[in-house]
Amino acid sequence: MKKSKLFNSNSLDETLHDNKISQLIKLVEQIASYDFPCKVETDASNSPVDILANGLNMLGEEIENKIQELSEMRETIHNLENFSYTLAHDIKSPINNTIGILELMEMEVEEGNYSRIPEYINLLKSSNQKSLDMANGILEYAQMTSKTRKTEPINVVEMCSQITKELSYVHPISVTYHVDTPHVYYNPNALRQILSNLINNALKFNNKDECKLIVSCISRANDILISVQDNGPGIPEKFKDNIYNLFFRLNGENQPTGTGLGLAIIKKIVLENNGKIWTESPVGEGTVFCFTIPKEKI
Repeated sequence: MKKSKLFNSNSLDETLHDNKISQLIKLVEQIASYDFPCKVETDASNSPVDILANGLNMLGEEIENKIQELSEMRETIHNLENFSYTLAHDIKSPINNTIGILELMEMEVEEGNYSRIPEYINLLKSSNQKSLDMANGILEYAQMTSKTRKTEPINVVEMCSQITKELSYVHPISVTYHVDTPHVYYNPNALRQILSNLINNALKFNNKDECKLIVSCISRANDILISVQDNGPGIPEKFKDNIYNLFFRLNGENQPTGTGLGLAIIKKIVLENNGKIWTESPVGEGTVFCFTIPKEKI
């Protein structure tokens, strides 16, 4: 009887000789223990061992993808739980403030004292403005889809100059530029949001007579590094891992108030565009915010 080419004994002997059987056993053990990535090299011989190896390779890849999806889902659920808890906690503050102010107004009116009513009205406006800012920030964060936006060449120096000009009325500011590449490719609204937040934070937390910034845009092998350095008080080491979290705010005497959403939004934009973001901040020596933009072919 003529043997099928699929089960040619010579092919099996060659496969056994190449130790593929032992590789397949190891592959099965790796899949069973979720030890990824794992793969057996195959050739075009179409031998039974290669057919089995291809099937196991596909199975291993599918399991690895499912595990990755499950891990991402767990992280999303964890983030949503933290988000819900923090949101509920932060929303209570302006609501409690509003209730407290209204109770004070009620007491003043009952006593026939109307002199402080304008003051209370201004406090109510301020408290409700914080609630509105927080709501807008949450919507902005939730709707952030910068990865799908169109990119175009942007002159970083021109964009930063426009931003600092708009903010210069708040605090004296000077900027030094270290740039070795004229343009970056990014969505202009997204990049402006990143730079505006970083520059605005530098001004807000600056404790010097003049806010001095150094903006760098440096071309590297696979990406472009952009950094914004200020001459402010710096960020304590213990807070560096928290500053990009939703609603995180530095608490301290004379610290400016905010929604705690700005840096979280920046991080989301950068990561969705396949970049990296980090902070360098020796206390008392200012802060350097760095992020990368992957290079794109024109």
